[in-house]
Amino acid sequence: LGYRRLTLHRTLGAESAPEKLAKNLIRSSKKRHALIVFGNEHPLVYEALRQCREANVPVITLVTDLPDAQRLCHVGIDQQQAGRTAGRMMGLMAHRRQDFSAHRLRIQGFREVISQRFPHLQLGEVLAGEDNRQRIDRLLEEALRRNRDVVGIYNTGLGNTQVAQALARHRCYG
Repeated sequence: LGYRRLTLHRTLGAESAPEKLAKNLIRSSKKRHALIVFGNEHPLVYEALRQCREANVPVITLVTDLPDAQRLCHVGIDQQQAGRTAGRMMGLMAHRRQDFSAHRLRIQGFREVISQRFPHLQLGEVLAGEDNRQRIDRLLEEALRRNRDVVGIYNTGLGNTQVAQALARHRCYG
């Protein structure tokens, strides 16, 4: 960028508030030269990204891709392949039934590998902690009380500490 000066502005918001994200995107597109976005699929987010495109404000998606959106490009890993890799690793290490938690694309990849390569393993329910540590703690406690036959948990987001603490409390060791 040579000697051009850049200023970075951040706006943080909850993943579970796509309406606010959409409003922030539209507002920011009137003040900024470009936007980098981490957000989930939602019609209002897609509409806001379309408006950014119409205003000639390039948008890059970060971490979670929105391939059907009006965006310049995506920067991040292939979430489905990450789930496939984790599924393969879990399947190779696990010898009993398991339970796990993950985001949509990683879950899909994880499920594919487990069902195709390790059909003797049974996947448990998906726990949606929404990156909220207290919610993650509560969901794990409930799930581990219901199912004592856990051999692994696949966590795709925030909460590794909560997962480790819950496994230790319930003495679920590999």
